[in-house]
Amino acid sequence: MDTITQLVTTAAVVLGGLTTYVTNHLIERSKRKDGLRLRWDEKKLDAYADYVGRVRTSIHIAVLLYEVREEIRQMPRTEHELSMELTEAGGAQAMAFERIMLLAGDEQPPCHPLPVVRRNRIAATPTT
Repeated sequence: MDTITQLVTTAAVVLGGLTTYVTNHLIERSKRKDGLRLRWDEKKLDAYADYVGRVRTSIHIAVLLYEVREEIRQMPRTEHELSMELTEAGGAQAMAFERIMLLAGDEQPPCHPLPVVRRNRIAATPTT
């Protein structure tokens, strides 16, 4: 009887140790996944913020160019300089958009297309 009691006690200790190990392993794996997801989300957020900044810059330069062309505002920069700056800003904006597309992966980025009417039905996305 004394041997059976020792075996039961030993089995209980081993079972407790295994349970603790599995629980800790699952918790650590969950923490690691959350950490990776947060880092990925931060990269996406940085890409979106960069893109919005580039769009705002392009809009600002376009407004300045319009005001100089229409002689609404006098600036030390010429119309040609502003046109060149707008071209450069457009290229930077395109690069920022490509970065967003690369980070989006196979999923569609969060800009959904407008519904398209086909044969008296509304389709969620355009199809050809």
